[in-house]
Amino acid sequence: MPHITQTTQNRSTSHANPTNSACSANQANQVLKPPLLVAEISANHNQNLALALKTIESAKRAGADFVKLQTYTPDSLTIDSSAPYFRIDSGTAWDGQTLYELYKQAYTPFEWHEELFAHARAMGIGIFSSPFCARGVELLEKLECPMYKIASFEITDIALISLVASTRKPIIISTGIATHELIVDALEACERAGNSDITLLHCISEYPAKLEDANILAMPNLARYGVKYGLSDHTIGLNEGDRGCADLCAILAASLGASMIEKHFIISRSLGGVDSHFSMEEVEFATMANRVRAVSVAMGGSLAKQDFANTDNVFAKSIKYSDFASTTKGAKTKNNPKSHTISQDEIINYKSKSPFARSLFVCEDIAKGGVLNTQNIRSIRPSDGLPPRYLPKILGAKATRDLKRGEPLKIGDFE
Repeated sequence: MPHITQTTQNRSTSHANPTNSACSANQANQVLKPPLLVAEISANHNQNLALALKTIESAKRAGADFVKLQTYTPDSLTIDSSAPYFRIDSGTAWDGQTLYELYKQAYTPFEWHEELFAHARAMGIGIFSSPFCARGVELLEKLECPMYKIASFEITDIALISLVASTRKPIIISTGIATHELIVDALEACERAGNSDITLLHCISEYPAKLEDANILAMPNLARYGVKYGLSDHTIGLNEGDRGCADLCAILAASLGASMIEKHFIISRSLGGVDSHFSMEEVEFATMANRVRAVSVAMGGSLAKQDFANTDNVFAKSIKYSDFASTTKGAKTKNNPKSHTISQDEIINYKSKSPFARSLFVCEDIAKGGVLNTQNIRSIRPSDGLPPRYLPKILGAKATRDLKRGEPLKIGDFE
């Protein structure tokens, strides 16, 4: 499996202060190898199993090392509600639908997974998935999934990250909506589970992402967390009509030492579907694969002269992972969510990161004085409620008013 071998010593120091280099490329004497190329199938099967199987075959021909699935049901992500909170209206191709309607089109049925895994293995291409719930992890473990990815919007779901990390298999975490604090929380959850085989992916959670937002120079700073790093890329080129440089960010990432590059993959965009407009076709992916792998040859095979984690280099000036409002907490406070004081500033900052992130919602009607529990309060999409980290704090509290299903949980709704 092609990757960059990196030391993972002193990760706790790196977590506490990302400006301290825990694994300098000079110190690790890294060897540049071609990055692992992942073809994300996502929703590009259009609810057709035969198409999903053909997509795996196409990805193999295109030179992908792995295909990736997403393992969830609509009910594991959100609730079926047409309330304004659940209607998409954020300038995306999905506007006008509810979240539940979108995920009903996009999900990969659980009953397909066994056949998809078997087919990929028969074709000689790797396969893994992004689980979004405990039931998904259970299914994937039965199928001997070799590694797992945490999607960008799930980086706030520490319970899921802990469960996935407890498998002791490689774990890939996308950082599309991440602050430094969220990255630290996720990595510490992995550490507590005894898992140190981690890759952080630089990601811009836009669909498609604009080239001017790509900020590829920030990617190598992820090495400061003492882990491997890579890219999950949603760019499509200059615009919808000019995809000639759709692989530009992937090529740049390879030259900067990415150990993994992920792109959405589809047999043909003419098939349509919820993710088709920002996905690569077979010929495009194959061209990218050839160019990315040529980078390792052209670079001379060594990163010894490039100290990507050095705090004085140019990359430090472009990093975006530290643009958070709150300060890093001490370990004792961090590991005890009940000790947190709920901050209005944090809630406002959290909502601004992405409307598709999880937050706490009322999922069953609760009468005034009723007790909040894991059945009537859940961490689901969208992000209008309290951040998921506060769920342990509010369990057992009593409602200060009648709370209706589909309402985001707010400060003042419980005592």
